[in-house]
Amino acid sequence: MTARMHYDNLVIGDFSSSNVVVDTNGFVTFLDCDSIAFTDPGTGEPFPCLMHTTDYSAPERQAGGPATRASDDFALAVLVYQLLTAGNHPFGGVPHDSTSESTVKDNIASSVSYVVRPELVTIPRGTVDPSVLPPELLTLARAAFGPGVHAPAARPPAEAWLRALDGERSRIRVCPHRPLHTYGAHMPACPWCTRAALTGHDAFNGPRPVPVQAPVPPPPPQEAPAARRFGALRTAGLLIVLVLIVVIVAGLLH
Repeated sequence: MTARMHYDNLVIGDFSSSNVVVDTNGFVTFLDCDSIAFTDPGTGEPFPCLMHTTDYSAPERQAGGPATRASDDFALAVLVYQLLTAGNHPFGGVPHDSTSESTVKDNIASSVSYVVRPELVTIPRGTVDPSVLPPELLTLARAAFGPGVHAPAARPPAEAWLRALDGERSRIRVCPHRPLHTYGAHMPACPWCTRAALTGHDAFNGPRPVPVQAPVPPPPPQEAPAARRFGALRTAGLLIVLVLIVVIVAGLLH
């Protein structure tokens, strides 16, 4: 969608996870479209985007610069990364040399991302390792969050993300234990099951599979207490009759 809008000379401008929604069939909807920037092709009048969301804003946007395709490309890279890592922001964490509480906005402005330089950041607990991304996608992410932070021309365009994501589509693996877990073919095992086992939390909140058990045979029918007493009396009566018969026969023989 971003690539198509850029092709039509539209700049999304206020790009964020709140302004883009996708349904279960993959249908994409952009919200708050009154902030989209464009130039009237007939009059040449520009209609700029005055809004932006700091956690998705490139440094030039934070500094008051206009919305551009390049600033969209930065925000798109953040969104794609979050989509592939169960919501983790690539600029989360606190730099080791920080003297105060650091925000995502600060880390973007300082070009500090654990995706590119993990040794510089205290990474939040439970953060998904960037290696969960297939190699081509990880290369694009490191370009966007490394040199691309302060060099807009170094940011992968929307078309590059489109080609890379489409290329991975046929190589996606589905976890045999949790059908909602899908991951790249470069992973030896399901990373989401491993993460759920370590943290006790499944990011996809799917129903746990119910183990299939062999049917348990029903217990044998039990007689009622009265029936059991009657059966015992009948057995005792038969024994007494047999004893009497034996005694009589023995007497006759003698």
